[in-house]
Amino acid sequence: MFCSYGVVQVRRNEGAEVRQKGFTLVEMLIVVVLLGVLAAIVIPQFVGASDDAREAALGMDLVNARKQIVLYMVEHNGRGPHLNQSGRVDRGRFVERMTGRTDLDGRINSEGIRGPYLLQWPTNPFCDESVARDITIGGRLAAPRNGKSGWYFSTVTCLLTANSTRGGEAFDPEWAGGKPKKPKKPKKPKKPRS
Repeated sequence: MFCSYGVVQVRRNEGAEVRQKGFTLVEMLIVVVLLGVLAAIVIPQFVGASDDAREAALGMDLVNARKQIVLYMVEHNGRGPHLNQSGRVDRGRFVERMTGRTDLDGRINSEGIRGPYLLQWPTNPFCDESVARDITIGGRLAAPRNGKSGWYFSTVTCLLTANSTRGGEAFDPEWAGGKPKKPKKPKKPKKPRS
């Protein structure tokens, strides 16, 4: 005699034990453990992909901004965007000189013949949003990496760097902690054995 209960069928014979089709608890535990192991392998790869994307975006913005700063300096007879028309450091108008129009002497002028060099100043994705577009201008060789602003422009090297506590290191391989890295000594050739 067969009785049907949904998809599970039970056959009852006299003297025979009842057998149901389905998964045992041990089989279910094995599946759950395997899914957990797979998740532990896959999830960290996705987390790292987010940081890789932010690093790539930072790199593109940094390279583009550096090229435009060089173009600004070429068009303004070697004067950087950190200098006003008198040749003095003007910390407050750097971004405006890069995103607006200027005269040949660096004076901000909406009718100027130079610029804009960037449509908008880039955001450092590794900084807090409140400071990600800010720029610090100073006389250090490299960024202090304190995260107080998104960017750092050195008046010594005229180099723009990321000022976040992390991110951007790959784009400044010659600098480490505000000091130039020591050049590696070339390896001496080995003497042939006699």
